[in-house]
Amino acid sequence: MPKKELSHNVIKNFTLDELFDIYIKKYLDNIDLNDDNNFIHKEFIHLLEKSLIKNTLEKTSYNKIRAAKILGINRNSLHKKVVELSIECKSRKNK
Repeated sequence: MPKKELSHNVIKNFTLDELFDIYIKKYLDNIDLNDDNNFIHKEFIHLLEKSLIKNTLEKTSYNKIRAAKILGINRNSLHKKVVELSIECKSRKNK
């Protein structure tokens, strides 16, 4: 499924909480809530955490110390999450 990007003009009209609410309602409308194999909480936490870490690393040019500080976690915890979530970290030297 191709990624859809929202324009900055659309996003700036909503708080992060409102965007989450809109997306989650839309997501729940499109899945079978009677399926006991849906692990929605686990899936959302995984995807949110992965996206947050990946995008923070990209914004900091993969400076893990700076990214960890922005995220409010220590560098070792960030490294562990990068490995657990299979996040590809580009070398800062290649940038």
